[in-house]
Amino acid sequence: RWPVGDLSDSVSYAEIAETLRSVALSRHWDLLEHLLEAQHAALAEAFPYLSWFEIKLEKPDILPDCESVGLSLRWEQK
Repeated sequence: RWPVGDLSDSVSYAEIAETLRSVALSRHWDLLEHLLEAQHAALAEAFPYLSWFEIKLEKPDILPDCESVGLSLRWEQK
């Protein structure tokens, strides 16, 4: 069970999703790696109080013998 706390201490998933969506729709991305780096930079700038986050990106139906291909990045503030 999750402890009940002050909502002002929580992260807005809607704001995070909008930040990621905004970066993704800002231009055409030839490589997922470039999009992932841009999303990382945007999250780090918009949410400097996060101690860590992980972003996972997938492209479905790219290869005939795979459901999807993708990559992830985990960032931890030091």
